[in-house]
Amino acid sequence: MDIHIWEGPEAPLACCCGVKKFTILKMADSYAEGTITAVDHIEHGIVFTEPWEATADEGNRWKARRKNDETAFFRDEDGRVYFTANSEVDASMEAFIAERIKVYLETKQEKIGPIKMDENDRAKALQEMKLFKVGSSFIFAAQIPDDSVGCSGSRCSNCNNMAAYCEQRCLWCGFPFIGPSGFPQFPEWKALSLAIKKELVEDTYMRSGKGRLGYSNVEFVPLTSEELHLIESLSGRDVEHFLSAHSISPREIRSTLFE
Repeated sequence: MDIHIWEGPEAPLACCCGVKKFTILKMADSYAEGTITAVDHIEHGIVFTEPWEATADEGNRWKARRKNDETAFFRDEDGRVYFTANSEVDASMEAFIAERIKVYLETKQEKIGPIKMDENDRAKALQEMKLFKVGSSFIFAAQIPDDSVGCSGSRCSNCNNMAAYCEQRCLWCGFPFIGPSGFPQFPEWKALSLAIKKELVEDTYMRSGKGRLGYSNVEFVPLTSEELHLIESLSGRDVEHFLSAHSISPREIRSTLFE
C-alpha cells in the first residue's frame, strides 16, 4: 500500500528525462523503498517504472539507489544495479528520490498533486504572503531560488514545489511568477518576516522584467490585464512558442489568472 504518492507536472531530470510519478511504499527509521516512474524523451517518450530503496546516515542524509532485485537490467561487474545506462540520469533520479523523502518527512502529506485553490484559499495565501498582488496586477507567486534542487532550481512561494529559473508560472498551483532575481535562497526566504517579504516582492515587481528570465522570441506570462490582452492577440508561430515555453496556450491562460 502506498504511504505517499507524488504525481503531477513532469519533473525534469538530466538528459531529456523527467519524473511522472513517485511513490513511497515502506518507511522505517533509516530505510525507505518505493517506485519511480520516468519518461525518456530521447527514446521516443518511453515510460518506465523502477523500484528504489534508500538509507539515511547519522546526519539524516538520504542516499537512494535502484533496488537490487531480480528485475534489475543494468548491472555492472561489481554487482551494483542502476536505473538506466546513463549515469547522469541515475544521479538525478537518486537526488530526486532523496529530496522527495525529505519533503514527505517534513509534511507527512499522503498525496501531492496539482493544487486547486478556491477564493478562501487565495485570500489566506495573500494574507500569509505566499501569494501577492501589487496594484492592479493579477495574483502571483514569487519564484524563490533554491540551490538544493539544482543550480537553476527554485521553489514556488505559494506551494513550495520545485520549479526551474526558465519557468514563469508554477506548474503545480498555476500562478504566474515574478523572480527569481531579487530574492534570497529559499531557507533565507522562509526566515523573513511578512513585512520584509512584502517589501522584496514589491521592489522586484517594480523592476524591468520583474526579475524574470525571458525569451528573446516569447512574451512573458501576463501579470496585468494589458499584458493579457497582448497575449490573447498572438497568432501563428507566436502561439506555438508561448505554449512551448510556458506549458499553456495563450487561449487558456485567462482561466488560470485571478484579478
